[in-house]
Amino acid sequence: MRTYKHITTRLLPKTQQIVSYVDNDDGDLQRGWWKNESTATNRTRFKALVFDGYDFTLDEATGLLWPKNYNQLGGNNGNLLNFEDALEWAENLDFGGFTDWHLPNINELWTLMNWNEFQPMLDTDWFNFYEGVYVSSTTNTKYLTDYMKLSLYQGYCTSQTKTIAAYVIAVRDYK
Repeated sequence: MRTYKHITTRLLPKTQQIVSYVDNDDGDLQRGWWKNESTATNRTRFKALVFDGYDFTLDEATGLLWPKNYNQLGGNNGNLLNFEDALEWAENLDFGGFTDWHLPNINELWTLMNWNEFQPMLDTDWFNFYEGVYVSSTTNTKYLTDYMKLSLYQGYCTSQTKTIAAYVIAVRDYK
């Protein structure tokens, strides 16, 4: 059987690990994908964009456009929201010339994690997010009164009662 160094892992972005510590680890195999490409021609996952004077980060692995800064409109100016208010806020957000924002689900939030970073566990060259937990649009299906949240600082995912507030960030599909 013939094997290739560049493997397309369906629906999962690359982890950004580019250093190999042992044979066949993630740095060696480079599994994952860049949107619309089966192999990466370079190692740049993120792209800086500016709309209406605001900084954004395009994730070329997922096609998602994120506000770069949590403390602007795309992050509710750094204010906390509970689950219901966060959903409504994102649905009504008019930011950077776009009105099709949504509250990310837990998998969309999870794609921001950079396992080469530690506290915070995201690439601070591309994101200026508060080092706390973020609301997702995902309900915990075992406990319907809870939503799933993600800590971008410590890198854990857990659930929390929908009435308790956390940080928010909006996201949109980049077309």
